[in-house]
Amino acid sequence: MKKTAIIGTLLTFLSLLLVLSATVIFLWQGRAAWRDTATQLEGDKQRLGDTLWSTEAELATREAALATTAAGGVALEGTLAAVEATREALGDEVTALSNSLTEANARLDAQEATVSAWRTRPPAVAFFAPQPEASIPLGQSVTIVLSAGDPLGLAAVNLTANGESLVSYSPEDEVLVTVRKLWAPDRAGIYTLSATAINTAGVSSAPVERTLTVVDATADANAPLRAQIEANVAEIRGLAPLHPITPTLLTAEELRQRVEADLADYTPTDAHEDALVLSAFDFVSPDVDLYEAYASFYSEQILGFYDPETAEFVVISDDEALDANEQWTHAHEFVHALQDQHYQLEALSDATLDAEASMALRALAEGDATQVQLLYLFDGYFSQKQVNEIYDTLQNGAEEVGAEMPAVLQNSFAFPYDQGFTFVNALYDQGGFAAVDAAWQNPPRSSEQILHPDRYLAGDLPQIVTLPPLTDTLGLDWRQLDEDVFGEFFLREYLGQQLDTKTVDTAATGWGGDAYAVYARAGDEALVMVYQTRWDTPQDAAEFVRAYAEYALAYGAAVVNAGNASCWQGDDRVCLYQLPDTITIIRAPDEATINKIVDSLRLLTQDA
Repeated sequence: MKKTAIIGTLLTFLSLLLVLSATVIFLWQGRAAWRDTATQLEGDKQRLGDTLWSTEAELATREAALATTAAGGVALEGTLAAVEATREALGDEVTALSNSLTEANARLDAQEATVSAWRTRPPAVAFFAPQPEASIPLGQSVTIVLSAGDPLGLAAVNLTANGESLVSYSPEDEVLVTVRKLWAPDRAGIYTLSATAINTAGVSSAPVERTLTVVDATADANAPLRAQIEANVAEIRGLAPLHPITPTLLTAEELRQRVEADLADYTPTDAHEDALVLSAFDFVSPDVDLYEAYASFYSEQILGFYDPETAEFVVISDDEALDANEQWTHAHEFVHALQDQHYQLEALSDATLDAEASMALRALAEGDATQVQLLYLFDGYFSQKQVNEIYDTLQNGAEEVGAEMPAVLQNSFAFPYDQGFTFVNALYDQGGFAAVDAAWQNPPRSSEQILHPDRYLAGDLPQIVTLPPLTDTLGLDWRQLDEDVFGEFFLREYLGQQLDTKTVDTAATGWGGDAYAVYARAGDEALVMVYQTRWDTPQDAAEFVRAYAEYALAYGAAVVNAGNASCWQGDDRVCLYQLPDTITIIRAPDEATINKIVDSLRLLTQDA
């Protein structure tokens, strides 16, 4: 049993050993299989890695190709943009060429219209001599010079005197002809020289006329008396005539006709615009008729005049014998003839002078003549009866002269005589006529210098003030009526409408310079006035501001005082703006218009 148990145990152990051996063999065989599998998997891994690398390489190649394609797209977009810009530039060039072609066609049309107009336009004719309204003594020859021109050529040029032929010239198709004719009138009188021209197309010019007065000095019964007056005047003034001076004698009716001719270039429209300018400073109503007032004044109140443009000495006489007033007038006007010969009075009409300089020069001329005239009155050249006659005329005529004229114009006409005499008399008191002669070499430049001779002697020249144009600021419906220097004289007249004489004198004294401009709106003729001043001292400026505030109360109650601005509201709005170096007054129909002007002129201070 024990042996059987041992054998059973051995058999069991042997079975276990066989199982273990089988297990080991199975595991060994499985290990070999797993090793083969691992080897296979490693191969697969290697293949997959190679495939991945190849894929990545292909992907990189494709990304590079894509980048190249993208770069090409960007380049293509740039090329397309350049092409588009070129297309637009070409379009602009085509537009510009089209516009140029349109302009060229317009110019061509204009040139064709000009050529067509030339074919129907009359020839141009102009006189160069004698001067307008010239006067010569009977027996003296006059040189007549005229010119005619036409681009088509001239067929005839004709000159007549009071309808009688002087020249009949037939050019050979010349486009420009100058005709000179020396002519000696055989009788005294007024001659109308008339010139016409005809071109090769048969078109005739309108007559161009010039008036020549021929004076018979021997027929003037007063010639000896006039000669004596002229000799006396030359002695008093200390100036001898440089060449003979022949007066032109006119009746009152002839003077009226002469004035009408001289006023031909001054139209009622011009007079209305002058009235608008004066109304901007409250001097007149905008509808006042200045045209008739001027014509009446010049024809009814003047006894004589000297025309520096023609060197014509005109004296009014309706009587056979010169009375005391006509003799006295002759003395005054003869001084102007002497002034012209020695100092060239044509400067009085120099368009380059501003209104102030022109007024000052005229005051010197009239003051000089009045100084001589008064010396003539008191130096024994008249009897006491004649002196009384002159006094009576002065006293009675003072109220009549320019009675129909607005006060400001009456005073401006009187200024050269009254204040001019005061100015010249101050010079005369210091150095006689030598001092007056020196003034002609260095003329006064402003009414301030005339009103204050000490300012002239001190060399106190007016400051230059300029205003920019405001037409763009105001708009297309506004136009400028006038722009000039106002001056101390007109400033006194302006303030004097509301203030007493003492206040005006304090306010205006110390004037340094100024400028004004007046604009009118189309349709309703609303006005804009800008007036800018400079002053000698800050105190002078402050005195003006205080006085103007009092003057402006006439417009209405003050409506605003802010910073450097003060405004008053009436029918128009009026504002005063004070800066360190200027004071500016603006008048306009409403606040909005004033604000635009203020912005344009930069008048507001930072604290305004």
